[in-house]
Amino acid sequence: MATAMTLRYPDKPILITGLYLYATVVSVGRIYLGVHYPTDALTGMLVGSGSAVVVFSMRKEIIKWKNSIFREKGKDDNNSKSISSGVILSSFAASEFLNLLLGKIDSKIINPKNINFDLNGYDNKISFRYAF
Repeated sequence: MATAMTLRYPDKPILITGLYLYATVVSVGRIYLGVHYPTDALTGMLVGSGSAVVVFSMRKEIIKWKNSIFREKGKDDNNSKSISSGVILSSFAASEFLNLLLGKIDSKIINPKNINFDLNGYDNKISFRYAF
């Protein structure tokens, strides 16, 4: 997301700084919590940035294709619309706050501990259990 927004709005340094700071904090946090290895975070960064660059470089063709499918005329990729850096950054902060709240709810549906993968016995039998 940070790379895509950087390519789309290069004249918004506050937005760019905030998004890359957010991406860095999340990736370091995932490594710190032991959820991912550093190579996982690096690979995710490369795949995400690479796909954003590819899509951005093909945006005119994608928009033409979309316009032909939906029979829209006169719509192109102009950068005339304004975007508020504060709105974008506050939406990321709000989503993180919501994730924090949902993580503390004692719910049988939302709780990720209800999904278990087990490697049992000497014959390496794999079992999958999803509980409600």
